[in-house]
Amino acid sequence: MKTILLEVNEINFTFIDKYIELGELKNFKSLFEKHSYTKTIAENEQRNLEPWIQWVTVHTGKNFDEHKVFRLGDGVKDDVKQIWEVLEEKFDIDVAAISPMNAAAKAMNSAFFMPDPWSSDVVIGTWDLKLLFSAVKQIVNDNAKDKIEFSSYLKLAVGFIPNFRMKNVAKYIKLFYLSRKSKWYKAIFLDRVLMDTFITQWQRYQPDFSTLFLNAGAHIQHHYMYNSAVYEGVHKNPNWYVDKDADPVLDLYREYDQILGTINELDDVRLMICTALSQVPNPNMTYQYRLNQHGKFLTTLGIDYLEICPRMSRDFLVRFKNNDAAAQAQNSLKQVKSIDGTRIFSVDNRGDNLFCKIDYYGPLSGIQDLVFGEQIIKNFAAMISLASIENGIHTTTGYFVDTGIEASLTKDEIKLAEVYDQIIGLYAAKP
Repeated sequence: MKTILLEVNEINFTFIDKYIELGELKNFKSLFEKHSYTKTIAENEQRNLEPWIQWVTVHTGKNFDEHKVFRLGDGVKDDVKQIWEVLEEKFDIDVAAISPMNAAAKAMNSAFFMPDPWSSDVVIGTWDLKLLFSAVKQIVNDNAKDKIEFSSYLKLAVGFIPNFRMKNVAKYIKLFYLSRKSKWYKAIFLDRVLMDTFITQWQRYQPDFSTLFLNAGAHIQHHYMYNSAVYEGVHKNPNWYVDKDADPVLDLYREYDQILGTINELDDVRLMICTALSQVPNPNMTYQYRLNQHGKFLTTLGIDYLEICPRMSRDFLVRFKNNDAAAQAQNSLKQVKSIDGTRIFSVDNRGDNLFCKIDYYGPLSGIQDLVFGEQIIKNFAAMISLASIENGIHTTTGYFVDTGIEASLTKDEIKLAEVYDQIIGLYAAKP
């Protein structure tokens, strides 16, 4: 029997339960009835409740204080073994992965391995997978700039041609059309592309253990949880942000329910589902912003840099020629404050590079102008865009399902690192 680990980032299973009560999500309903689900508990420290930290815990069985991976794009060091290498080296297991977060392609006999779009790692696989990775990486980076170029879509199409499924052509057209009208469908469309690529590659190579990471759920919940039909709080998104009658969370969950149905059609597959974390409704109206032109703004501060790498929404990495240049830039960014004295940027210094994020969460009116030392930066509001109204926030509780375990035997709660142990245990127990 083959094992597939479906990594649906930050999905809230209690929301899924409530949608099931409304008559939705028949595949999740059947899954939960047969196998139930286990709550997973991740880090307690809030600063470590980031998916790019907690997925490394899933992949290595080590908590943050052991694996030390803090940034998106860091990946794991050579001395830390991931689940794919362990299975390959110790148990002679054929492994594969599509887009695992903050992972490194170190299982060199892997049937296929496509890193996440924030990685600079290599792709293991055929030309189409390499082109597809390049396209997805470009689209994600374009999206961080709030503009996706036509050439990115063209590149995606060419890379996807050998992997698309004929039965889903109408779905591709529909999702692409909806993505032109409603922003959240861009993420859903991209997850469908990754899913069908995974299925095509899986059917071609039949790996013993494989993982597929999908991120649209995290993105959509962060942006639109207040619009969910099962949200019970007091907040509402403004109409200019999203139509009051739209339910992007349900749109996403319906797509994942169909994805679950597709995997169920595969023969002799033990499916595991993990979320690492989950999201709960944000009790506060929180605004997140991103710089429109990172380089232009840093130049305004007199910062000399080598390279800027945008990450998710408000985050960006800046590389410098040496440690001193990075330290000077860090000092400059610390001096940037709102008129009332609120610091705008947080900075993590790793020698010759800085991982930065806009750390202001209030309304735009509070940062029309900024203070930089003795200077005033006029009209800062025109230099940024609203990345999101943060509807959902991270919580330490995640969820795990194993179709090899019946509902009556499913544990109520485990530590997140134990997901790794449970997977390894499948093979270690074999004679």
